[in-house]
Parts: sequence; C-alpha cells; structure tokens
Amino acid sequence: MIKSKNKDIAFSFIMGVDKSFSKELDSINATYELEEGKYFLARIPKTSLPKYELLISKYLKPGFWNEYISDKVVFMFKNKEGKIVRYELNSSNEEEILKLCNEYAEFNKTSVEEILLGEPFYKNNSIHL
Repeated sequence: MIKSKNKDIAFSFIMGVDKSFSKELDSINATYELEEGKYFLARIPKTSLPKYELLISKYLKPGFWNEYISDKVVFMFKNKEGKIVRYELNSSNEEEILKLCNEYAEFNKTSVEEILLGEPFYKNNSIHL
C-alpha cells in the first residue's frame, strides 16, 4: 500500500492538460510546479480532492490518465471517446489499472508500485506500507 506522507495533502503528477490548468489548480488552493513546460507536480489539499477530480474529469485530454496519492491512490483514465473511469487502487483492481497504464503509456511495467515509485515526486512524498 502506498499513501501520502502528509495526511492533509495529496500529491499528483499531472500530464495531459494544458498549461492553463494552473488557473484551476489555483482555484482549489493547490501548490505546484510546471516542469519542462508540460506537466505539473501538484500538492492538493485533501479537502479539495472532490473539486480536483471534477477538474481532471473536465480538462484531462482523451488518451491520458491522472493519479493522485493521499490516504489512498486514485487513478482516473480518460479514454479516446472522452469517458472517465475512476479506480481506487486495491488488490482486486491492481492488474486492471496496470494494464490500462501500460496501454495508455505504451510501456511494459510489471506493477503499479513500479509506476508510482519510479517517479521521484511520488517516491519522495509517499510511504510504502
């Protein structure tokens, strides 16, 4: 199990949105850095997560996914038709999430943990239990 080191903050590596998404992050009091002009490293107040999920559902481009780590790990995939599918990571859906990540990103990872903890932003801000 992976969870945030900070019980009040969720962490999200955000791709598949325009740079203007920074205005939406500001609106929910998230702090963030725009890295390489193409993705955000965001710290989202846990109380803002319902609004954050609505924003991701609206602004995420088809063919991308987003995840965040709080006291749980949530994945939101937007398929090519624009439909959002949301998962809270657990042992019964981990294989399905891994399959989707591998399909969307065209890579061949062997676990969701490898995907998440392979990203230094998540590794530095989460606890692996």
